[in-house]
Amino acid sequence: MDENSASEKRTHIFYYVVILGPIIETLLFQALPFSIARLLKLNIWFTLLLMTSPFALLHYPNGLIGIVNAFLGGLIYSTSFIVWEKNSYKVALCIVMAIHGLHNLEVTGLGYGLMYVLERLN
Repeated sequence: MDENSASEKRTHIFYYVVILGPIIETLLFQALPFSIARLLKLNIWFTLLLMTSPFALLHYPNGLIGIVNAFLGGLIYSTSFIVWEKNSYKVALCIVMAIHGLHNLEVTGLGYGLMYVLERLN
């Protein structure tokens, strides 16, 4: 793979993992479920646990560590949404998307940094 196509691939991964993924996942796994839970007068903490499981399973391609990491992250994102939603729904969305995006940036950046080092050692 030449350097231009590798750079283009990294750009696409960055866009999907750090920007688009957190937006879609926040809407699907926090905003929508908690809005429905409030309308149906469901227990918010039960909803948190219920929606964190599919979020974690979505990360199955990353193996068991990915599922556990996503479950813990999902708990953090959902709890943050619940806490911040009391002040502002829009602020809650933005904060959860930002936390999720920063986490994905960290994980992706560490992965690419390690790959870069390993490639240079060979």
